Amino acid sequence: MDIFKVNQKLEVQPLSSSLLTKRKQVYTTYITEVGRETLSIAVPMYRRQYVYFPRGQRLKVWVPGPTALYTFTTRVVKHVSHPSLQLVIEYPSEVVRCQRRRHVRIEVLIPATVELPDSPDECLEGHVVDFSAGGAKLIMKKTCEPDTVIKLTLLQAPHLQTEARVLRVGPVEEKRGHWEWAVEFIGLTEQERDELAKFIFAKQREMRRKGLL
Repeated sequence: MDIFKVNQKLEVQPLSSSLLTKRKQVYTTYITEVGRETLSIAVPMYRRQYVYFPRGQRLKVWVPGPTALYTFTTRVVKHVSHPSLQLVIEYPSEVVRCQRRRHVRIEVLIPATVELPDSPDECLEGHVVDFSAGGAKLIMKKTCEPDTVIKLTLLQAPHLQTEARVLRVGPVEEKRGHWEWAVEFIGLTEQERDELAKFIFAKQREMRRKGLL
């Protein structure tokens, strides 16, 4: 698949524990070489130490693509020490796409403010509860007309400030007096979208380490 490229970041998790690894630990690494039957990856580091998976170790691997997250299982074939420390793994026979959305989405709880075009001096307070590089879901105490362009500010990481278009608005059934806004980010630069994607990828890594994903 064309998702495999040199320097492509990925995450690996051993499917069984050994003397050198913990079963639930997720390690970040990258592809160093793409072959016809194997992939070479850099030996990951954890707490400033190299993590060596024994030959035959089965791994689960996550690969962030441009529009989705992919996963597959593989096996360590051998170790390579020149020109750098690498692991050679089997080229996957099957790759599963985890997300069908245009952008990978995660659940969050980030305080935010919204400025409406008809009252720019008034800031509405709410929370972002669902987030991607393309848009977000907000919980607000006020309704809003679809197609309204708002100014959205996230008050915690990733500290985003952008214009957004309201796509849908509906009442929150389990929370009386609150409204759910689905918004689409507009005017983001490619660099800003890349930064958001990195933030989401880091959050997913944290959730996997905690066994929540």
